[in-house]
Amino acid sequence: VTPINVRVLAASNSNLIEEVNRGRFREDLFFRLNVLTLTIPPLRDRLSDIPLLVNRFMQLLTIEYEQEQFFIPEQYMHKLKQYQWPGNVRQLRNFIERLVLICDSGFDYSVFDELYFELFEYRSNKIYSQGKRGLQPALETQSLPSITGDSEYAKIKSALETSGYSRSKAAKLLGISRTTLWKKLKKFEQN
Repeated sequence: VTPINVRVLAASNSNLIEEVNRGRFREDLFFRLNVLTLTIPPLRDRLSDIPLLVNRFMQLLTIEYEQEQFFIPEQYMHKLKQYQWPGNVRQLRNFIERLVLICDSGFDYSVFDELYFELFEYRSNKIYSQGKRGLQPALETQSLPSITGDSEYAKIKSALETSGYSRSKAAKLLGISRTTLWKKLKKFEQN
């Protein structure tokens, strides 16, 4: 038997002390894990971090998608700092990823404005419903595998238009593989 030294790094978006008090988290496990607690405030409380995060995401995503890196002008960065980001850093990253996918030849003001407007449109239209697991997308935002028929065709057509008819980018936007998109397009051609 070889002795090993293990360290556990765990993260939670729940208040574990409250969970222990309610009997929903084991107290012995809490005390075993609770050596060092770091509390990271939500992005809406650290808006000054947004330019750093945006630049890092731009750097990583343009490499991932093999595109030339571009930068967001200061006045547009200011707009990003005005939004509350209820989805925290993940929502910001997804926004930047969509921007990179659609603006494959450099920053496009109109695309940015459209994506930025959608952030507010989603919130104002209340397309999110409260469920057991928290915020759940309503029907309008479901991924392609859960949609059939005419609405599937409309969603594919919209994704192709948004991506400048790039099948790879459209498939990414739809959450399906490029092969699956190709098969669905063939099926629609036959019908």
